[in-house]
Amino acid sequence: MHTSGIEVQAEETRSPLGREAAVRLAAQNLVPMGIGLAVLFLLFSVANYWLLDPPARTPMFILALASSLAMLGAVLWVRRRPRTGYAHAIATYGVVIAIANSAARLWLTGDPTYSSNFGLVALAVGLFYLDLRWGVSVIMLAVATWIFAASPVVGADAYAFTVIGAA
Repeated sequence: MHTSGIEVQAEETRSPLGREAAVRLAAQNLVPMGIGLAVLFLLFSVANYWLLDPPARTPMFILALASSLAMLGAVLWVRRRPRTGYAHAIATYGVVIAIANSAARLWLTGDPTYSSNFGLVALAVGLFYLDLRWGVSVIMLAVATWIFAASPVVGADAYAFTVIGAA
C-alpha cells in the first residue's frame, strides 16, 4: 500500500529520533550562546563599573567579569569535548550564571525594575530549551530565585505578573 510523504513525515516526528534531533540542535547552539553571554557579561562588567552607585558597583563589576570568564571557560570546554547528551545541562550552567547576576543586581541595588531581568531569562529559556523537563525546571529555578531576591525589595511585588507571565 502506498503512503504519501506527509504521512511518513508525521510518523518520523513521533519517533524517538525527534528528541535526539532536539538535543543535537541544542548542543550546536551551545558555543554561540556561550560566546554571546561571555561578551554580554563583559559589557555588563564595564557598564556596572561606570553606571552603578558605590554600594553595588564593585560586587556587580566583579560578578559580571567573573561570569564572562566562566562563560568563556565553558565555551572552550565545550569546543574541546562536545557532549551532545549534556547539552541542556551545560546550557543550564549559563542560565544559572544569568540568574545569579540578575538576583545580585536586584538585591544589591534594591531597584524593583531589575525584576524584569528574570522575565528575560524565562523568555530566553523558552527559546533555547527544546526539552520540556529542563525548560520547566530552569524556569522554576528563575522564579524561585526572583521570589527570594525580591522579597526584601520594596515594590518588587508589582513585578510578579511580569516575571510569572514571562515564565
